[in-house]
Amino acid sequence: MKSILKHIIRNIWTKKGRSLLIILSLTVATTVFVLNLTLPGEIVLKVQETLRSVYGESDLAVSSEDATLESIDFGEFGEDDMTCVDMYRLEIFVENKPALYLGLDIEKGKNLNLFGEDVPNLKENEVAMSKLQAEEYGYKEGDEIEFTVDDEEYKMKIVKIVDTKGLMAMEMEYVFFMGNPSQVCEIGEFEDEVSSLYIDVKDNDRVGELAKYLQENNEGILVNKLADIESIEASMSFVNYIMIMVFAMATIMIFFVVGSMNKVIIAERMPVIGTFRSVGATRGKMNAILLWENMLYGLIGGVLGCIFAYGINSNMAGLFVTTRGVSLSQKTSHISWFILAVGVAFAVLLEFFITIKAITKANKKPIKDIIFDVQSTRYIIRKNRLFLGPVMMCTSFVLDAINTKSNIGLTLASIVLLMVGAAYIVPLVMRGASVVISAIAKKIGWATGVIAGRNVGYSKMLISSARLVTVSVALMISILAASGSFAKLFESFRYIWDMDVIVQNLSETADKYDVLNEVDGVESVEYLYYYYGDDIYRADNKKLNDYPIMMGLEKSCKGVVEIDCNVEDMAYDEMFVDAIFAEKSGIEIGDSIELRIERKNKTIKYQVTGFVNSTNFTSSRNVCVIRLDNYLENISDIPVWAQIVAKEGTDLQKLKADCLEAVKEVGVFAQTFEEYIKEQEKQTSSIMSIFYVIIGMAVMLSFIGIINNLSIGFIQRRKEMAVLNSTCMSKGQLFGMMCTEVVLTNLIACVLGGITAFAATGMIDAFMESLSVYVKVEYDIKAALIVSGIIVILSLFTLFVPGKRLKKMSIVEEIKYE
Repeated sequence: MKSILKHIIRNIWTKKGRSLLIILSLTVATTVFVLNLTLPGEIVLKVQETLRSVYGESDLAVSSEDATLESIDFGEFGEDDMTCVDMYRLEIFVENKPALYLGLDIEKGKNLNLFGEDVPNLKENEVAMSKLQAEEYGYKEGDEIEFTVDDEEYKMKIVKIVDTKGLMAMEMEYVFFMGNPSQVCEIGEFEDEVSSLYIDVKDNDRVGELAKYLQENNEGILVNKLADIESIEASMSFVNYIMIMVFAMATIMIFFVVGSMNKVIIAERMPVIGTFRSVGATRGKMNAILLWENMLYGLIGGVLGCIFAYGINSNMAGLFVTTRGVSLSQKTSHISWFILAVGVAFAVLLEFFITIKAITKANKKPIKDIIFDVQSTRYIIRKNRLFLGPVMMCTSFVLDAINTKSNIGLTLASIVLLMVGAAYIVPLVMRGASVVISAIAKKIGWATGVIAGRNVGYSKMLISSARLVTVSVALMISILAASGSFAKLFESFRYIWDMDVIVQNLSETADKYDVLNEVDGVESVEYLYYYYGDDIYRADNKKLNDYPIMMGLEKSCKGVVEIDCNVEDMAYDEMFVDAIFAEKSGIEIGDSIELRIERKNKTIKYQVTGFVNSTNFTSSRNVCVIRLDNYLENISDIPVWAQIVAKEGTDLQKLKADCLEAVKEVGVFAQTFEEYIKEQEKQTSSIMSIFYVIIGMAVMLSFIGIINNLSIGFIQRRKEMAVLNSTCMSKGQLFGMMCTEVVLTNLIACVLGGITAFAATGMIDAFMESLSVYVKVEYDIKAALIVSGIIVILSLFTLFVPGKRLKKMSIVEEIKYE
């Protein structure tokens, strides 16, 4: 066994470049596989720890729609069951800019880890602030701040700049100071009116029980679970689907790439294998040696893949988490040894199944043929494979047709079957194209084209390369179509919404913001009303899975398009539902719908009388439209944002600042419309980042695969090349023939890949819908042509290795056995 191991290691080391490529491919496969197992949990941990870094041990945050809490019914929960920390919040103006003056019991806050240990107990007229805000707003210890409340002036001294931890880590749009809670109450005349509560439930299993009781037995309060694992896992479930798709695509690519590289190894090793066989080594012994050698590749690639996955797991999780107002936690989970072992086993088994067929097939040859390297370069189309490709593609189309609910399993199955089926019909397409190319070349007297055209349809390695390129191009074009469709959606926003500046996070009724009409440069102001977070039920009392966005309208809105209905004709108790949301939820015209608002202990009934298309408002399309007066009366009379149309030639950045100056309200912030669009794009960047990783991987692996296929082709055609060189063709002409073969092969593969991508766009569309992202994925001809052109150009660079070998080829050495 020791001598066999030495032999295997020597073989791997002899072909360092190819060994490196195989290990690289297996490393990629293992990395993706391990991330599938670990990434969802890592994301949940990051979100939970990020929330914990702000809210400490608090399980619940309780606030009021009226900004203050007078008295709360806790039921049977007493001081022994929970710890409560009161917070008082006073809006002030420092240097004519809005700010917050917060009061909170420091010792209790520290016990719940709401602060760092450096936050001091503050006396009257003393405040503290975080290092982050001090740097941003230019404050330092010893500075005094002045503000006026009810015509009375107050001066506070900044006695401590504290670490940016806990509540002090919040990166708000405005400055805030932590002060003495008694003084905050006195200045704000709060008495017992608490602004918010942070509650630590000692028995974590009873957090949900307390949250439910508080919501049901206290009118007008809002209860939020902090760092709740179940809700985080539910909101991040889409990551599982994305990673499954990445894994499926990566496995397909790597199967073709590693398979081609293993053929190179076996092709080069045939004479050595024959020699061993001639001196007594059994077929089984040689098979075992080759299997052990390739499984060693799997072991090395698996170990490296696990190490790489361990290293990037945390950074990858960060792509899927966006935070506003607080830094993302850098804490990371520790991948278990069991998962790492499974990852290594996956790579070893993948390499085993990829190579065993090629190994057993090669060792069935007679010893004479193996020793003298007599290998057929002709591709023979087998009868069973003649039908396998079309059958797989037809099955893919059938699955896609019956997958009306965008089931993730059926969607992935249809995509995989389409890609693999397209790969299996490549030999048929290449054979047909070969006949046409050879006939045209013969007619115009292009001798090299005749030979190259024939080889395109009959060369094993050119057909293998075409398979790889077909799958890669189909994958890249379909994913680019998805990303391009997102870009078009955001571009359409510019023409759907009539606004130049958005003022958000409003807390008062619309009449409070009439001052915006007086700002210089403002043409008009409109308000948008919507809300989500409450349960909705059908008439049969079945709760719908998705929280709907309840939107109040009094006239048509370009962002929500009516379908055979009119908002202006809507009755008080009627509702229009997005057509997709209605289809998913089984809602039909005439159905009775109940909206249950827990925060108000209120149930509102509506009748569905029409459908809308809300794609341009939200890609989730979970919108329900009701009359504005119904919305104002039953849900909220506070607008979500003010849409401002500017006069022509107005400086939008100045207008944004002027609007904030006019409103003078803590928490309100403004964006130009361009900034709003960029923020929306950022929210989808995590999904598209992963898709671009697939594209990059496809290009890299295709490049590797083509290089190896050409290497195999040259190895198997050495004698053919030598004979042609000795009789009728120079090495330059031979190289020209190889270039022609590669270009023709890739052109054919790109055409087939482009056609496959056309079919795949609909399936990618279904995949996005399974993530509740309803963006129409449209085939992009321009992207298809660009990708195809890049692939053809890159393929010419893959001729470097075989071209170098051709230049060094010795005619005598290659044909001396003939």
